Amino acid sequence: MAPRERILVAGATGRIGSNLVQELLSQSSHTRVRVLARNLAKARALFAQLSHASRRIEYAWGSYDDLISFAVALIDVDRLFLLTTNQTAELEMAKIAQAAGVQHIVKVSCPEAAGHMLVEECIVSLGVPYTFLKAQIFMESILWPSNESLRIDEACNFSILTQEIPISAVSVKDIASCAASILSSPIEMHKNMTHFIIGPEVLTSKQLTDKIRRTLGKSVLMDYQAEAWMGSEPQTLTMGKLESLTLTTQELCGRRPTSWDEFLQQR
Repeated sequence: MAPRERILVAGATGRIGSNLVQELLSQSSHTRVRVLARNLAKARALFAQLSHASRRIEYAWGSYDDLISFAVALIDVDRLFLLTTNQTAELEMAKIAQAAGVQHIVKVSCPEAAGHMLVEECIVSLGVPYTFLKAQIFMESILWPSNESLRIDEACNFSILTQEIPISAVSVKDIASCAASILSSPIEMHKNMTHFIIGPEVLTSKQLTDKIRRTLGKSVLMDYQAEAWMGSEPQTLTMGKLESLTLTTQELCGRRPTSWDEFLQQR
């Protein structure tokens, strides 16, 4: 990474973005991180514990409904981390980033998700060096209705998975670590590449349900829904597809990936 490089994190108050901000500031003593947020008070409170890096974290107000605010936030920015819930806005944000002279865009995406694919195609067409990070599904996303709602003393309810589809889930913290590693490396190392990140285990929903029962010591209600997530057809999630994926967290950033046992024990 070039000295004193500035990175704008769009989606900084989300689960991946907030972990990324902390990772970036801990990995380098030179990186400057600019947090894009609609609610600046919330963002400041979220990162208040990063007092050791207070001189290297900046805050910029921004709204997906006000793209001028995004253009202002991009002033003097070298790299952009792009992850929002609004892919229509992301299309325009990518164009603004290109016009602003951003040197590298890192985007977290979803395999086979139409909205994300359109954004990827747009970024490629703009000619801005890019890196796309993809995961089949996140551990936190499997929990229903929210990863924050699962505790040992509460009911375990799951959704969005079919019983026989093999899944290789990744923790959002691991994805954030991968993104931080990419953004902390020279652009050429990951330029114009797509990294598929796989978890440490490939399990069917039934196997995962059994693991949760054993770890938490309680019954689990699994609501099977064949095609509810990301619009993917089941055949895109076959074992053969998973075996063709490229990287683990260990390979990309030198850190052992979070296992399901570790993830569940933290609940």
